[in-house]
Amino acid sequence: MSTLFVNKIQEETPNNGVQIPGHVIQVVQATDTQNQAITTTSFTGTHLQADITPKFATSKILIIVNGGNDTNAAGRGMRTTIYRDNTTNLATLASGQQGFDYNISHGARLQVTSSMQFLDSPATTSSVNYRVYGQSTASAKVEYPGTFQTKVMTLLEIAQ
Repeated sequence: MSTLFVNKIQEETPNNGVQIPGHVIQVVQATDTQNQAITTTSFTGTHLQADITPKFATSKILIIVNGGNDTNAAGRGMRTTIYRDNTTNLATLASGQQGFDYNISHGARLQVTSSMQFLDSPATTSSVNYRVYGQSTASAKVEYPGTFQTKVMTLLEIAQ
């Protein structure tokens, strides 16, 4: 068995990145601290979103979202999901369900942290937007992220 020692690896074409299957090529992160009231049973775009331009069309994008849900009162529910380019609900692609996260309050107001993860295959080298969407399950006011919480979205391009 041989061992390879190097001091520096330099890509042949600048700004294309080195493509090693399974490795992270780039990372994008966005944060948001705004409360957003949602009062409809239709999915509504929140303020938390991020754009990434994949370097390779074969890459996958790992989306990691940490935030929170606030039902504001008993008997209310909130569902959250991730959309690609404001048109494709990724939870539907993943499982056929409407959302990745669902919280409902029965006895009292519910304020909880929430997280969502999904490995997407956008198959493009054009800019892709990922955005958290939320919905009220009872047409009553719920909030994303809730009170005093910072939401974070991290996008990682993974070489294939």
